[in-house]
Amino acid sequence: MNFYMICFGRFVLGFACGVILCATPIALDEVVPGPLIDKGFGSLTNIMINVSWLILMLISNFMPESKAGLQESKFWMILFAI
Repeated sequence: MNFYMICFGRFVLGFACGVILCATPIALDEVVPGPLIDKGFGSLTNIMINVSWLILMLISNFMPESKAGLQESKFWMILFAI
């Protein structure tokens, strides 16, 4: 449990999420035909990304605290699979 590595990981994760949230609508605008953009391809994509992060954060509240609990439950594998 290194505090500085946790801070660095949070920074990298936040930066990557910001880039994805900004680049996704631009990429969709170039790929999806114009009449379909108004059907939810632009804003719905960002909403679904944020909802998935919310679900992952809620699920992670049920992770065991001890190393023995992590080895017994294998709950962390579910989070990585999602």
